[in-house]
Amino acid sequence: MSLKKVNIDEKLAQFQDHWNPRIVGELNGQQVKLVKFQGEFVWQT
Repeated sequence: MSLKKVNIDEKLAQFQDHWNPRIVGELNGQQVKLVKFQGEFVWQT
């Protein structure tokens, strides 16, 4: 098994839309996703 590094800045530059998660990798059988936010994002309070 070989690990492949993912450059997050490069992956984020590949898409412009917001609130649309993209799969950028896989780790231990789980998908790793990135998403761009727009406006204020309030995490749980």
